[in-house]
Amino acid sequence: MRKYKNSNKTESANEIIQLQEKSPNNEWWDEKCRQAIKQKNITRMTCLWQKTRANKEHYKEKRKEANKVHKQKNKLWLNNKIMQTAEANKRNETSFLKS
Repeated sequence: MRKYKNSNKTESANEIIQLQEKSPNNEWWDEKCRQAIKQKNITRMTCLWQKTRANKEHYKEKRKEANKVHKQKNKLWLNNKIMQTAEANKRNETSFLKS
């Protein structure tokens, strides 16, 4: 009984509010990031299956590498965004605010 009440409320809310698509917050995310995460996850699964010190250390290394890649990509993207904003500000443009 309760399941139907909640689904009706959800349907009604969706009709009224009309949910919007999520815009990507991580424009910096690319294939290199995906590969780093994929390698880290494979190593993690190995570590969970065979709990040895070597596997645990290998997983820690892969996790560090993945975090390093993410930080570098995010920092580079953020610096480029700041530079674009500064250049647009010098030209008195407001188009950068829309993106």
